[in-house]
Amino acid sequence: LQLNVMRGTDFNSLHQPDPAQASRFRSMEIVGTREVDVVRIDDVASSIVRAGDTVLLKSDTQGHDLEVLNGAERLWPQIAGVLVEASVVPLYRDQPVIEDTISFMRDRGFLLAGAFPISRPDIVVEFDCLFVRDPR
Repeated sequence: LQLNVMRGTDFNSLHQPDPAQASRFRSMEIVGTREVDVVRIDDVASSIVRAGDTVLLKSDTQGHDLEVLNGAERLWPQIAGVLVEASVVPLYRDQPVIEDTISFMRDRGFLLAGAFPISRPDIVVEFDCLFVRDPR
């Protein structure tokens, strides 16, 4: 896929910046692109995770987190917790918002255990969200 390289590399993303947010955050300006290989977690997990291991899955992929989580379907039985960014203000086109992320995780049997704000100069833009498996 094409990775958009931004002036501020912490904004690099497979997604296009939302024009309204790009005007707010000047470091979201695209300065180039790079072709990157993308693989599903399920395709590499067996080389990292052993049967019986308990997993904490962390994803920080600038608007691409639900796609990453979708790529870990076979690993879900071993996942005890997930740490993922969830946006209040979508910074990228077609980016899910926090409600989408909570619903996605709830559908997989996880509860929101904590939400930690990530602020930009004037607003909370997103949260690092910790989800844990529902014990019921």
